[in-house]
Amino acid sequence: MVGLLGVGCGGGENGASAPSTEPTRAKASPSSSSATAEKTRAQVVRDLRYAFGDVGEGFVVAKDPLGRDCVVNGTAFSREIPREEELLRGVRLLEERGWRLDGDLMEMSPAFAAFLDLGEWSVTAGVAPVPDEVEEHAAPNVGMLTVSATGSCKPSS
Repeated sequence: MVGLLGVGCGGGENGASAPSTEPTRAKASPSSSSATAEKTRAQVVRDLRYAFGDVGEGFVVAKDPLGRDCVVNGTAFSREIPREEELLRGVRLLEERGWRLDGDLMEMSPAFAAFLDLGEWSVTAGVAPVPDEVEEHAAPNVGMLTVSATGSCKPSS
């Protein structure tokens, strides 16, 4: 879980050196794309924003330093440690878009993690206290949601 927690400290999706102060809120309707069709990175980002956009101060997608189309990392800082119910709500919203929960939530009190799959994409999402190494960056927040999604990275032709 700690390996995921550093994603909020990098550049934002818009190329800025810090995450945007404008949160992304869930406003979109469920995706009309088929659950069996392979999703693009943009579609995965939309799904994650739909599911987790209203957690804490808003879900912020980090810019991938390698510019890969098969990786999405994001965070949402919160004044409180997000509860298991918030993670489950996001899981249910992803399931509406065709994602499949792989097993049960993993509890690492006070943290929780969920693992989901869709086609070649896998998502790990978790809620936990802000770790010591990003505490100063995250202040005054004490909790966070972290999400890491990976697809099949294919070499460019």
